[in-house]
Amino acid sequence: MQSFRRSPMYDILTLKLMLLLDFGGFGSILILTHFLTNGSKRVEVLGWICVSLATSVYIAPLSIMIPNILGLIFGVLQIILYMIYMNKREAEEHKLPTHVKPNLIASSDQIHPVSILPLPIPEENKEVNDENADDKVEP
Repeated sequence: MQSFRRSPMYDILTLKLMLLLDFGGFGSILILTHFLTNGSKRVEVLGWICVSLATSVYIAPLSIMIPNILGLIFGVLQIILYMIYMNKREAEEHKLPTHVKPNLIASSDQIHPVSILPLPIPEENKEVNDENADDKVEP
């Protein structure tokens, strides 16, 4: 039979942590409240420290329990959705019509460098611009 015994090193570490938290935590609360508060204010501060520590003791199990409750709710919802949709037929795939454009190859007269501004006006557009210029009347 195999024996499961922990190392004495872990016992010493546990003792150190316990002493640090018990005496260090209590000592710091004692010193801070003694020098930073006085009279009835000290009692009120110590009361709030006690309430917060006591509340944290009871809230700690809830931090473990709440994610489990949410997991249960989401799991039940998932099962309900599965039962609703398990016998549904798959939606028929609707194919959209496709139109393939032929490959257009740009010729050199269609390619204009960006650095040349303004672009030359093609001959067919010059006539339209001249007609529009006559319509304008300056005051």
